[in-house]
Amino acid sequence: MKIVRLNNKDNEKILPDFITQDKNSKSIVEVMSAKAMSEKIEENTTTGGAETETNMIIDNKHVYLRRVNLGILPNATTKEIAISLGNVTLIKMEGVAIRHADNYVLPLPHANTANVANQVSIRYNGSTKKIELITNSDMSLYTGYINLYYVK
Repeated sequence: MKIVRLNNKDNEKILPDFITQDKNSKSIVEVMSAKAMSEKIEENTTTGGAETETNMIIDNKHVYLRRVNLGILPNATTKEIAISLGNVTLIKMEGVAIRHADNYVLPLPHANTANVANQVSIRYNGSTKKIELITNSDMSLYTGYINLYYVK
């Protein structure tokens, strides 16, 4: 193991020290660098649906992330996407919708106070185990995904 110190060009400390550990180390303590953790999250969230343990902890519980492909958004209706999360507590949902013709991107959920017809709502129904995607207008030119964050 070694202590890593990040300094700027004037040799001023810019981040707290952190510990790294060689992969071949026989130490019982397993330590992952911030870069390795970031790469693990990035690698796993692009796999489409695989659960990924993040580096966040809430109430002494690890936070997990699952990315869900929403496919084509609905035309002024509700679309349901079945997902099995098990016995978890959902803490955050966020995503994007992309109109590929011009690369126009909307955050999800999307609130539009200027034109409420263009809002996109997202909710998770724990009874049916489905994500409900609700649009008030034709959003079928968009595809999207959502990230679900939860604790077990």
